[in-house]
Amino acid sequence: MRKQENPIIDPLTALGFEETDVAYRKVLPWILALFAFLGSSSVVAFIMYGILVPKEPEPTASTFPPVESRRRPPEPIVQGNPIEDMQKFRAGEEKALTSYAWRDKNAGVVWIPVEKAIELFAARGEQTPLGGYAVAPANPGTEA
Repeated sequence: MRKQENPIIDPLTALGFEETDVAYRKVLPWILALFAFLGSSSVVAFIMYGILVPKEPEPTASTFPPVESRRRPPEPIVQGNPIEDMQKFRAGEEKALTSYAWRDKNAGVVWIPVEKAIELFAARGEQTPLGGYAVAPANPGTEA
């Protein structure tokens, strides 16, 4: 005999919704089959790896010749002394950052050292590109 349900207590059952979410007897064989497939695939992959991968690696010779036997690149050599060139470049950059020079004498535009430009910018109290305001250092000659 069918059990009488009270539609006021269980309105979803009265509307025809299912009482259970999953039919375990139908899902369980699929889950077991999935795990059996994964296990057997792992065993087959392990066996194939053992067959196809050699036990001992083959010795390999270096593909690059030793440094002594390498030929110099053909002429012209573009940079004959790169260390000296870099020292000259850095000295020129340092001079440009720490000295005064005319950029446009007719317009009255002058290059000034970076440190002096920072001090002038801070003394004016202008807004920085990040939105804050520049503050003059307490002792311009010393570092914090």
